[in-house]
Amino acid sequence: MICFIRNTVTGDVKIGCAKDPEKTRKSLQKQTSDRLELLGAIQGEKGDRWRLHNQFHQHRKQGEWFGKEVLPHVQQLIEQERRNPQQPNQTLILLADRDFRDDGKVVRALGELDAKMPICCVMITEGSDLIRVIQSWTAPNRVGVDYRQVRWGRYKAGAMTQAYIKMLRSRCDHKTLLVFPASPPSPTVQAVIKRAEKMKVPVETR
Repeated sequence: MICFIRNTVTGDVKIGCAKDPEKTRKSLQKQTSDRLELLGAIQGEKGDRWRLHNQFHQHRKQGEWFGKEVLPHVQQLIEQERRNPQQPNQTLILLADRDFRDDGKVVRALGELDAKMPICCVMITEGSDLIRVIQSWTAPNRVGVDYRQVRWGRYKAGAMTQAYIKMLRSRCDHKTLLVFPASPPSPTVQAVIKRAEKMKVPVETR
């Protein structure tokens, strides 16, 4: 969900993702003496948060905090959600084996999954061979892309697996792991699928 938390002293508003908005407010409250209030929450994932951050970029203070000027817009979003609850969105975590090159298959899979539940964000590693085709689909569909760093220096051979485990742990209400494996699947793909199943993240294999 996208939650909105207001600092009652400065008037600034935080726009962020949270599975439990009130728990997030309490955690933030421990970091300041200013009273924080939860304005509300709406359906949404990281891509929706990304779009809101872009919409209000001129009022950004620091990180996910925005100036009090955004409050009327935020209140309107919350009221719209109350009157007309939105359909949940999903975040796709895209994983492909190194030799995968079928761009058309990727585009078809994205379209099929978007038809089942709207995609708001695609997560992918920096430097992936599929970035170009992902951007060709996300840009016209106004879907965000979250590029994740692979920390080769720290994790060595297991760096790619660790990058995907962090994606699987991301704070999104609805995540799906979309996999394009080789035959047979690489050890990395096998490890990520196994972890997703353990975490009860749905896996779509194409």
